[in-house]
Amino acid sequence: MNKLFFADKGFSREIMRDRAKGYKRIMIDDALEMAAPFSFETQGTDLVAVPTEPADGVGEVFTFLCREFGLVGGDKGLRSKLSVIFCDNGWMLVTLHHGSLVVTLDGQLMMPQVGEDVEAVRVIPDNVLWVNADKLLGFSKYLENKGQFMYDFEFMFELGGDNTKGMGQFLFRCLHEETIDISLGYVAQYEQNLVKRAEAQEAKKKYAQVAAYFGGYQKHEFDEPEYDEPEVEEDDDSGVEW
Repeated sequence: MNKLFFADKGFSREIMRDRAKGYKRIMIDDALEMAAPFSFETQGTDLVAVPTEPADGVGEVFTFLCREFGLVGGDKGLRSKLSVIFCDNGWMLVTLHHGSLVVTLDGQLMMPQVGEDVEAVRVIPDNVLWVNADKLLGFSKYLENKGQFMYDFEFMFELGGDNTKGMGQFLFRCLHEETIDISLGYVAQYEQNLVKRAEAQEAKKKYAQVAAYFGGYQKHEFDEPEYDEPEVEEDDDSGVEW
């Protein structure tokens, strides 16, 4: 797929991600122009969007640097598949993989579509359900361990909604199998520590049961192993793309 980049004129080419454990900054290469194909390269704890040559014979998806996007057609059963990377101050990198969404670029309302089977919908401004980062982050409690690291995944969502007759409806589903870990190993280490902690608790329980069965059980201090917070190491393998 050719991934095309869009943003308002005069956008910042440095987007901070202080709340992330892994990639702390997204940089937009000076050579990347609007509506041009790009890919991400890793440079230490930076994700760098760099221009690429367009590939022939493949489709296009659209990536928007934005603080909100709109949904329409939810009452007609329309659903859109998009990925989101959360950044500081409400900014998001939103990539439309299938379906449609509404965006405002330089004051103009636009409705890009991806997929030949996507039904065209007339955009009536009052019927648009606007979605910002806070609305999506509010679903973190439903995302298990991932919900604790909302800034360390490129989440793939299936969304639907509209604001027909002033009554907003919103459908949210996380596609876990297509969500990408961008924590530079932090989340994997965290989950490994959870497993070790659970194993230690189980060993403690079994020890107490065996000691009680044979009698003469005396309470011993059973120290759980210590777990250091996983450290994020800079990725020296620059040039990795996705």
